[in-house]
Order: sequence, then structure tokens, then C-alpha cells
Amino acid sequence: MRRLLPVLLVLLTSAVYAQSFEGTLKWTFFIETTNPTTPQYIDLVKNLPGAIEVKIKGRNTLTTIEGEPFNGNQILYVADGDVIYYILHDSKTYVRMPQNTASKKPVRTVTKTDESGKVDGYNCTKYIVMQRAAKEFTTMFYYVTDEIKGLDLNGLETRHMGQGTSFIIAETGGIPVKVSQTLPEGELTIRLTGTKKESLPGSLFEIPEGYTERKL
Repeated sequence: MRRLLPVLLVLLTSAVYAQSFEGTLKWTFFIETTNPTTPQYIDLVKNLPGAIEVKIKGRNTLTTIEGEPFNGNQILYVADGDVIYYILHDSKTYVRMPQNTASKKPVRTVTKTDESGKVDGYNCTKYIVMQRAAKEFTTMFYYVTDEIKGLDLNGLETRHMGQGTSFIIAETGGIPVKVSQTLPEGELTIRLTGTKKESLPGSLFEIPEGYTERKL
């Protein structure tokens, strides 16, 4: 389901670019519907992560994708070499991901509103984002904070898996605390549910020992 916003988040967090922030960010996914028995809703839930956790150290990031069908697989961005790996723990393998289209900009409009206030404890400003997904435009509502310091937003937006789409929008001046989108299957919401500044070992940002490379 190419229009789904969770896919955008996976693409973003594959290669977060940070300045001084070291620690962990976590977003959790929620879906509400009045008809949970439709095939469309069942398909949506099957492809929806439970949460995405991003560990950041310098310019390196390690993203863990929780829930089915991802089973805790990880996306590792190594700044030294500017390379992205998708790590599959069940098979103890990894795939080197291409970035040949990373410079493309998404087709979208971003409108800042006059609405602001507290969202989950953060001071936020609301933005309306209309962005092309496949052959149609989707409307998303972003609630963005600038209170989490030390992140290079331009890097967050542009250094990803090369699909021309990003969850972070640098021109908003912050990161999303809440993003909502109305789908035919229900109301999709992504919330920032964890932020922790902490010292992380460099060994986290390496391919695990004993894992072998597989080709795309």
C-alpha cells in the first residue's frame, strides 16, 4: 500500500543524519477504525509496524522496526562510506541498499497554520502537508516541535533509502511529535513516544558478527 505513511517513516529512519544529539528516538503507530473486518483494514494492519526506534550516534543510526511483518529487523546507516544496510536477524544476513535516487525531492506542499499548543508534553506547531504518493496526493497533519536539539533536519530529510520521500520535513524547523492521516481503512496516527539522550557504544553501529551479505 504505497500511500501509507508508515513506509515513509521506515525510509526516513534508515539514515538519520545528526549533529550533536546522541541517544534514542521512538515513534509508535496507531490505527483506529469502525470496521476492523474489511480486507483493506486487515491488509493495512499486516503491513503496519508497531513502532520504530532510532538510535543515533554522530552521523550513524540504527533503526529497529518492531512488530509484524518486520520482526525486529534493523536498518543501519554507516556514515563512514555513506552506506545503508538492511539487517535480517532471522536469517543472520544483511543487504546493502542502493541510494541512487536519494537526491530526488518529493512533490508536496507544506503549509504552516496558526494552530499551536502542547502535544504529548511538547510545544508544537501544526502543519498541513499534501504529498504525492504513487499517482495521488495524500493530506497529512504534522504537529512539530523544535524542542529536541542537536538534530540536522536537512540531513534527516535527505539522507534516506533513496525513494524521494521523507518523514522529516526540514522546512518545518523540527521533528514530528504527532502525524495523522485519514485513510479509507481508518485513522492512522504516529506519535513520538520516546526520547532519551544517552551514550551509545560504537559497536551498535556495525554489522553483527557472523552475519553474511545477500544480494538484492
